[in-house]
Amino acid sequence: MYGNAWVSGDAEIKKTPTNIIGIEYNVTIYEGMAQVGCKLYTIEEWRKFNADEVIQMDGEKATLFYPKLISIFDSLGV
Repeated sequence: MYGNAWVSGDAEIKKTPTNIIGIEYNVTIYEGMAQVGCKLYTIEEWRKFNADEVIQMDGEKATLFYPKLISIFDSLGV
């Protein structure tokens, strides 16, 4: 975390997030969640998106990247 971040309540990080940069979108994987570019969904939600939903996110660029994202999840076992 950086800047003016505030953490409160029962917030707890149990596992260090994985951050992947240098590809089409920055990918940060948290416990059960993944932020790809500016979109944040559960890993399960990412895996279930259909082609129409993916293209609405960022056009053809997202469509071409989506299989790579699923491959990243698979290789990390998430």
